[in-house]
Amino acid sequence: PELKDMLRELDVPVGGKKGELITRIKLARLDMPQLVQKCKDLGISHQGGKRELVRDIQEKEKTAENEPGHPIEVEIEDCNDDDDEWETDESEDESEDESADFASQNKGGKDTWFVRPLEKCEKCEKKMELTQAEDHLKECWFEEGPANVFYLEAQAFQVMNIHLILPLNASFDDLDEALRMYWMECCGHLSQFWYRKNSAPFQPPSSYQDSCIQKFKDDFGFSDTPTKLMSTKLKKILTTKNQLIRYEYDIGTTTECLILFHGCFRVKGKPKMIDNSALIMRNIKPKIPCGKCKKPAKYLLNNGGMEYASPTQFFCSKKCGRGEEEEMLMGYFNSPRSGACGFDG
Repeated sequence: PELKDMLRELDVPVGGKKGELITRIKLARLDMPQLVQKCKDLGISHQGGKRELVRDIQEKEKTAENEPGHPIEVEIEDCNDDDDEWETDESEDESEDESADFASQNKGGKDTWFVRPLEKCEKCEKKMELTQAEDHLKECWFEEGPANVFYLEAQAFQVMNIHLILPLNASFDDLDEALRMYWMECCGHLSQFWYRKNSAPFQPPSSYQDSCIQKFKDDFGFSDTPTKLMSTKLKKILTTKNQLIRYEYDIGTTTECLILFHGCFRVKGKPKMIDNSALIMRNIKPKIPCGKCKKPAKYLLNNGGMEYASPTQFFCSKKCGRGEEEEMLMGYFNSPRSGACGFDG
């Protein structure tokens, strides 16, 4: 019922199975230029209104899922660009054996970058699968004794994670500042958290809208009324292990993430805290292939963020991106905010 109510608000059809409804909601949240670009990428007509484009895209993607995956045929060319002056986070680029090779692992499927890269510990720099992260952190960062930190994991775009610790007196404002600093900040946009009043396991974000914690309401006049302020202490809301909260940055070109509360632990020693938080692990930057030559991408089109990107919108150089509007090319960073607004890493 919640999903169908959301679809009615977005003025798109409400019929179908749960997975189809969720996909339709994501598509309906795109603006018209993004829907038109997606139609072009899929090779289908982009005539009509939002309802028609959403319908046609979903039908095309559903058909593609029933077909064997196959690589996109591209012309390999020399794409070195001596005039390339873009600054990207080259320091995060790892050697071939240190990051997921998306082109080879996914073998050209339609969601080329949905292969999870490894996680990297910020203390010992060991690399591991996400399923091994919590056990490793308990050995590397935590010890027996009275708890003194919250351990939280933020996840976005299916393959991007940051693991954070915050002191037990931390507030949602501290968590908001950490998410902005490591992942989101571009232009000082409004941000907000959604949480459930009762504890709940990992579920889709649409079920986490019982209560709202919002920043900058007075400045922006956002219509939803927050039930809590950002000064609210984390311990007032996070009371049960595996509670999940939803975070949104920029109520316009929105970037979302889900935050899992792993519990309270005792951290070893005195880790360096920046603005009342510390980054203890994050994913290695995903290697996404250039949409033309398959070399690792460094740029993508400004399309609203990683969630809305398609394989043909990533480029290794400005030369490969030639033919696109130059002002729409942005740096690709290890953040779900890449490709949104003025985000520059």
